Amino acid sequence: AYKSYDKGKKALSAKKYKEAQKLAENALSSCPEEALFWHLKGESLLAQESPHLAQKAFSEAISRNPSYYDFYLKRAQA
Repeated sequence: AYKSYDKGKKALSAKKYKEAQKLAENALSSCPEEALFWHLKGESLLAQESPHLAQKAFSEAISRNPSYYDFYLKRAQA
């Protein structure tokens, strides 16, 4: 799962947003409780101009790790 996450972060940096979303979803299928995977999905959706779906993903990240402030910032941006 973390290999998919790492590849997803690289895809996001390369502006390959759909690929990043797929990799995030792949990581989530193995480990849906990992907040970072939800965060990656939210970032990729936000970059694809899907703010409502991004907000849901960031909310999922927050529910799994409420102490990480970046999840809140990204949700507010969406």
